[in-house]
Amino acid sequence: MNVCFFSNFDKTIFFRKLQVRLEKDSRNTYYWVCSSPKWKQWLLEEGVKDKFILDISFTNKKYLKFIKSPEFELIKEELYSIESKINLSINYIILMDRNLRRYKRDFSTAYILYVYYLIKNFYKENNIETIFSEVTHAAEVLSIETSFFLGVSHYNISQLAIPGNKFSFFKTFANTEIFNPHKKVNDSIANYDYAISALINKTKPKYYFSQLKQPRFSGLWIKKFFNYLIDNSSYNGDCTESGVWLRTLKKTLLLWNTFFLNNCVRFYSPLPTDSYVLYFWQRQPEATIDLFAGLFSNQVELLKNISRCSPCNLKIFVKFHPNGVGELSSSQIITLLRIPNLYIINYNTESHSLIMKSKAVITITGTVGFEAAMLNKLVIMFGDMYFDKLSKIIKINSYTELKNLLFKIEQVCAETAYNVEEDRLLLNEIYSNAFDGIISDPKTDIDCINNNNIEIVSNAFYYIVE
Repeated sequence: MNVCFFSNFDKTIFFRKLQVRLEKDSRNTYYWVCSSPKWKQWLLEEGVKDKFILDISFTNKKYLKFIKSPEFELIKEELYSIESKINLSINYIILMDRNLRRYKRDFSTAYILYVYYLIKNFYKENNIETIFSEVTHAAEVLSIETSFFLGVSHYNISQLAIPGNKFSFFKTFANTEIFNPHKKVNDSIANYDYAISALINKTKPKYYFSQLKQPRFSGLWIKKFFNYLIDNSSYNGDCTESGVWLRTLKKTLLLWNTFFLNNCVRFYSPLPTDSYVLYFWQRQPEATIDLFAGLFSNQVELLKNISRCSPCNLKIFVKFHPNGVGELSSSQIITLLRIPNLYIINYNTESHSLIMKSKAVITITGTVGFEAAMLNKLVIMFGDMYFDKLSKIIKINSYTELKNLLFKIEQVCAETAYNVEEDRLLLNEIYSNAFDGIISDPKTDIDCINNNNIEIVSNAFYYIVE
């Protein structure tokens, strides 16, 4: 079998170690799709031959050459002809990408056409049968959509934020349809009891703590800045990575935004007499919002509309993600503070007591929705996730639906029954289709590349590649 990995920042190190382990016990041939000249060079230095790497970097020089080529109009016509048959429009794919949406529209559109042309031919010419990736940037999403027409299996790998270090293979770009390669059946009662126990004990997934740190100035920033300047040429043409000056600006703004939030914003705590819904702000940019819930991905505008749809006696309390402090700009915070009936809670406040005292929890795709639903609390969700069929979760598709719900919140809470049996079956399906192991990068979690984890994760991949 010919298998392909997508290079994805520092996670490339993890997937390369996984490839080396898989090669020991299989006769498969492994290929790579790489958007970064830096990571392509790293793979070459690691012993991957150039013929096994597809370079999809896109410089201005490549752009000008591509749009003048005779293939350009033919590729455009071909992709436009199938656009209505795929799940996402080309515009949607561009707008969900944290970097691509910043470029000029002609360049972004040409990049999509260029990547489509390259990966389609690469998969065909090398008889690629299976592809593994995440869905962090546009090229990965486009690959999933292209694979469907080529009859190639493309698996979106994602760490699950359910109790335990587990991950799953998803069949589509969205984290909704979990692939079960081995049809195993677990103990549904044991899975349910384990999850409930972990939630009651406020157990957090391992990655939560590995990312739990506030932005603070460090002398290492100066060293990193000069390293960025030195390495800047290695990112030339990488449409998934920000330039050195933008990265430096983001770092600086993180400090200012954190200072502003901690020193210029009055935090509130709900009073015992308050009737309120609890909105959990999600980190952004993030595929779980920008891709899975694109129409609701602007969280500031979403909160304005939640306020518009709420009765005046229902308060909206907002809690920011502790791992994302500083990502929200001061201007965005000021805009939030002007929204009627909206109050910001200290991000360090323990969540469970807030959840239990609220009328409902509102989230786009956050796994706090899973936690709240399992704790018998009404959850209002705007996006698609693998747990959104839990009995206490209501999916919202329009603001008319939201207004009808919020104006009858007491009635809806009473009528939305907690179905233990249905939830137990769904949770068992999730656990049965999940594998032990950490899917991460060594910068976020160094344990992901230790031999024990690589061994555990490789066992899961064998179910697909063998």
